[in-house]
Amino acid sequence: MKNIDGDKILVVIREIESWYMAGLDTKPSKNLGIKKIPKTTEDITKEQFYSLIPQKFSRIDFMREVLKNFSIQTAKQKNKSLKYCIERYDC
Repeated sequence: MKNIDGDKILVVIREIESWYMAGLDTKPSKNLGIKKIPKTTEDITKEQFYSLIPQKFSRIDFMREVLKNFSIQTAKQKNKSLKYCIERYDC
């Protein structure tokens, strides 16, 4: 594959939902109805993420609310692949 630029390939560890959860700290988590957020989120799967969604939210509405409360600094501490992406690509 000669046309692939290796500098533009990014591998997300596990699933993208782990990045969503990484940006939440204690107060926003409780406000959204999430009882417990792990200290690191690298191992969060799509299914685990969906199981955290309170019944009052649709999946999309929940994801929007997570992003409204998202902290990049918190996310960088909780998820190594997201930290790498932010620092490598200046996101």
